[in-house]
Amino acid sequence: MRSEGQKLLLEAKRTTTEHLPVYNEQQVRIVSREVRQLWEQIEALTTQIPEAPPPLLSRHEQPTITSNKNINGDNNSSSTLGTTPQQQLKYQGSTLSSSQQQQQMLYSSQTGGGGGGDDDAGEYDIDDGTGTHYANPEAAAAASYGAELLLYQLTIHQNKRILMAYHHRRLDDYLVPLLWSFHGSVSLVPPQARDRMSHTEREFMSTYSKNLQSYQSQLESAYSDYDIDLELTHNIEHPPRELFIEVRVVQDCGQVQTEFGTVNLEKGSQHFLRRADVEHLIAQGYLQHVN
Repeated sequence: MRSEGQKLLLEAKRTTTEHLPVYNEQQVRIVSREVRQLWEQIEALTTQIPEAPPPLLSRHEQPTITSNKNINGDNNSSSTLGTTPQQQLKYQGSTLSSSQQQQQMLYSSQTGGGGGGDDDAGEYDIDDGTGTHYANPEAAAAASYGAELLLYQLTIHQNKRILMAYHHRRLDDYLVPLLWSFHGSVSLVPPQARDRMSHTEREFMSTYSKNLQSYQSQLESAYSDYDIDLELTHNIEHPPRELFIEVRVVQDCGQVQTEFGTVNLEKGSQHFLRRADVEHLIAQGYLQHVN
């Protein structure tokens, strides 16, 4: 059964660290609606399943019936078939329940024997093609519903996993690395990237950025007595080689105190400053790094 989730899965495979497809809200809604429709079909199907007795055993698997007749042929037996309900039907070393006893006795009465001949199966002896016999049409119908229910249930689970994989792939493989590349600042994310996100994804990016900045502040407060650079968004694998960088002022910052003195950062001006002095302004969107 091919579901709508397969289309969404193919789209998730195209999401990479370099390419983010536009959020397919329409297909996500279609898959979610399919899940609800399948669940409604399951609920409707369960109300149609008739209450049926358990399936009968195959003829060659019929249990043996034992009575209290002694080995010497004494006919003073205390139980015979159809007269004593306490007879034990032994099948593979275990005792069948009373409902199964009644079912097996019904089978024997309809087929004309104890399961040891080649007589016709009888009017209600239904074989589903797998060697299992049913005493009535209701029992066979109840068994046929199982495959349909299983198919619907598996499709629902598959669609749910695809929905989770689709959103997980976009977040972990693109959005979170993108935010870290811009020092955790949402304002620095290019507009063309934000346009490809859903409203929920943009909210996630904003919340993630606030949590990252809050954690950064807690670390700086805890280790304020130590001369340690605790900027979490620095590229540890490939640290910057240049100590001084050229920046362009995007928003007026006024006078900023640096290690080498005071610098007036007016909008539109460019400066060659120490990276450590202005990197936080770049992350906040006040300055732009000029390559």
